[in-house]
Amino acid sequence: MSRSRFALSLSVLLFLAACTPYRSLDRRALPAQGLKEPLPRTYARWWRVFEDRELEHYLARVTGENFDLRIAKNRIEQAALELKKREAYRSPTLDLQAGVSGSSGSDGGWSHFSDSFSLGLRAGYEVDLWGRLGDLERAALHDVRRSGYDYQTMHVTLTADAVIQWYGLAAVTGLEGVLKRRLVLAKREREVLAERYRAGRTKLSDLLSQKIAVRQLEAEEASLASQRRLYESALAVLAGAEPGKFHITRPPGLPLRLPKEAPSVDSGVLLHRPDIRSALESLAAADRRAAAAVSAQYPRFDLSLSADTEGGDLASLFDRWYLSVAASLAAPLLDGGSRSAEADRALREREGALLRLKGLLVSAAAEVQDALAQVDSWSRSLKEAREQVVLEERRAAIYRQRYLHSTEDYRLYLSASTSLLRAREREIESRYGLLKAYVGLYRATATGWGDGESGRKESR
Repeated sequence: MSRSRFALSLSVLLFLAACTPYRSLDRRALPAQGLKEPLPRTYARWWRVFEDRELEHYLARVTGENFDLRIAKNRIEQAALELKKREAYRSPTLDLQAGVSGSSGSDGGWSHFSDSFSLGLRAGYEVDLWGRLGDLERAALHDVRRSGYDYQTMHVTLTADAVIQWYGLAAVTGLEGVLKRRLVLAKREREVLAERYRAGRTKLSDLLSQKIAVRQLEAEEASLASQRRLYESALAVLAGAEPGKFHITRPPGLPLRLPKEAPSVDSGVLLHRPDIRSALESLAAADRRAAAAVSAQYPRFDLSLSADTEGGDLASLFDRWYLSVAASLAAPLLDGGSRSAEADRALREREGALLRLKGLLVSAAAEVQDALAQVDSWSRSLKEAREQVVLEERRAAIYRQRYLHSTEDYRLYLSASTSLLRAREREIESRYGLLKAYVGLYRATATGWGDGESGRKESR
């Protein structure tokens, strides 16, 4: 071996030895299962505890027609195509080149013309010396998984919103029914007071107060009608339809069945939240991209193979052919610090992904605690509201019997009936509040509740 070749080989070996390997993220400090478990194929259909066929049909339409879900599904397809592109970068390339040229000239007054035909194949392959291409491919794979979890996150959010809007419409419809009965009683009391005022048996201020009460109830009726239209518009938008073209066959009612008690929630449940799984995949992708950015500062090793042939005409095209094989090692020397800056940026991006994951875990735990507190609070409120309804029903029944036996004034019976209707309004509001609290708990845990065991089976 000559001295020049020995010196070249020695310099290459020294240069490669100076390339510090990338220090990957220590995944032992992370929830490992978040990076290994596959995507579940189905979701916990927690809403089946309500036994509402109309709601199930509506949620099926939301899943198929909602624009946000369709956009999320489109992003999954984009990520899959990006992965396919990254996989192709690790394969050899083969190009076909063909050319034809013509030339003319003169020599001593004689003109001559010549044609030239060429045909060649070019093959190339980048040896993944530092794992850069493999890291970019693995980052693309994590992006595919992340986009899948993002779709699940959107599904969790939309189904929760849809159920809240659906039963919000049911609550408003129920309140409208109770308010109409209250308005009928208020108008009857206004008529009684008007008769008594004409007979000189009551004061004008009492009659005016009752007229004001009737006007207030009419304003509440208009407000509830406006809320009902807002709920109907929200349900239409969630189903991907224009509000004016979306119609519900029959108004929904509040479910009679609710979970008897809040399920126990441990910290492991949070790891199954799709947004946290998405954050884990984002962190893994950022880690691989950082590794690729560091590897981009090191030499690149390429292999190439070319086969060419040429001739003056098509018949002699394959008379002369050439075959060449080459290996090249390209090392960046001066780039203004762009590769180093890109590596630092990628490492900062990885650090940011880790911070986002930690913050998401903290906020998720707080969401679960808040949801459990809401369930407990609304459960007590509903229990008190139901007890109040029972008491008001007994009170109204007593005043009704006394009125029928002419031992009690009609106004007292109307007042007791109005109090009963108010108690039923509070019961409707408490039932809807408890339902929203349970839906909030589902959103915070992204798992089924009620029939928890079947929900876990469906989510596998």
